[in-house]
Amino acid sequence: MTAEYDPPRAEGELYAQRLADAGVNITLTRYPGTIHGTGYLTGVWEPARTWLHDSTLALRRAHQRPLAGMNPAPSFLPRDP
Repeated sequence: MTAEYDPPRAEGELYAQRLADAGVNITLTRYPGTIHGTGYLTGVWEPARTWLHDSTLALRRAHQRPLAGMNPAPSFLPRDP
């Protein structure tokens, strides 16, 4: 995720491209009209809430499937007696 008006945006996008070039499955989204620190403004700015929502969904998706060659994460739910 990058913000349109973030001074280090280009570096973030270059990093994403390098990860993709190395074979890492990535999704890069540049949020138009956003600024550095957008994630801290969720209580007062709709684009920040969108940013938070999208990042939450991405993390949930990433943790629902195991990485290639790895066992799924163990369940921490209580077992029936």
